Amino acid sequence: MFETVEYKETLKEKDKLYVDVRTPKEFEKETIPGAINLPILFDDERAVVGTLYKQKSPEDAKLAGVQFISKRLPEVFAEYQRLFKEYKKVYVFCSRGGYRSSSIVSFIYSLGIHIYKLDGGYKFYRQFIREELQKEIQRITPIVLYGNTGTGKTKILQELDALGYPVVDLEAMANHRGSLLGSVGLGKQTTQKMFESYLYDGLLKGNPFVFMEGESRRIGNVALPKELYDKMPEGISIKIESPMEYRVKNLVEEYLKAPSSDGKEEFSKSLMEEELIRALDKIKRYFSKERIEEYKKQIHQGNYDFVAEELCRYYYDPRYSTRISDYDFEFVNDNEVQCAKVIADQLGYLFEKQE
Repeated sequence: MFETVEYKETLKEKDKLYVDVRTPKEFEKETIPGAINLPILFDDERAVVGTLYKQKSPEDAKLAGVQFISKRLPEVFAEYQRLFKEYKKVYVFCSRGGYRSSSIVSFIYSLGIHIYKLDGGYKFYRQFIREELQKEIQRITPIVLYGNTGTGKTKILQELDALGYPVVDLEAMANHRGSLLGSVGLGKQTTQKMFESYLYDGLLKGNPFVFMEGESRRIGNVALPKELYDKMPEGISIKIESPMEYRVKNLVEEYLKAPSSDGKEEFSKSLMEEELIRALDKIKRYFSKERIEEYKKQIHQGNYDFVAEELCRYYYDPRYSTRISDYDFEFVNDNEVQCAKVIADQLGYLFEKQE
């Protein structure tokens, strides 16, 4: 008989893989970070099975499900063979740890491949995340970077991460930059549940001190846990300032470069220009119609620096505020690599105490 394990029992396993056997639509919406999708039923097939279950009987629904999956069993088995050779532990889950995961794990196990079923499926995983995320938030002391738009806070975090310091990039987890224009060029935003999963994984650094960026309660469509939002002003605060020319350069690169090789949807520069122009309509209440039209014209003409500086001076800066009145540290950033090193030199003692 195959084994059923709880999610928390899998955390210390290094060479592991989670397999989500729910439909592609369920998987795309939210899953366990790092999981792959090997669906028992595809979206249209599950719709048929669900209809049969409601309108006829559970037996008819199960029969239809068996008919759907049976034609794919050879390729499914071959894929589990490959995964079994590649990973030390393979954990399979569905919505609630019921028929879908039990049936495939039982079948694969009967053919000599020792895989495991996650107890309670994705539902129990979510319960675990909700409970444990609060504990992790209570455990940490945030080191929070504040500063106007374009001062390179995200790049500094990336450099600190490269230097080996614990970093939580909230905007990357949300796939949103946190402003009205923050979704330009990034594609679909992370769901709330996936954001919480990424955040939990990001906080599992061991060290109680964690670098992050100061954010409002909402980052696009997702919300920070209230406990983390309330804790940020109580942490160590760092103010980042940058020359305007550096900020403009950052913004132009950030909003008009096409993402690549990171799994995100790629955008051509022309498509990103179009998206940016549409996004300008979101800030119409802050500017005259004539000014918005001028910005759109300048974008079409490739005068990105002009628009970026205008937005900094007349949109972002007047609306930037923090709950911090007195910062613990202040740094000027015109080179994120050097700035990250200076920050590490200044605050490195916090991490040395934990070694």
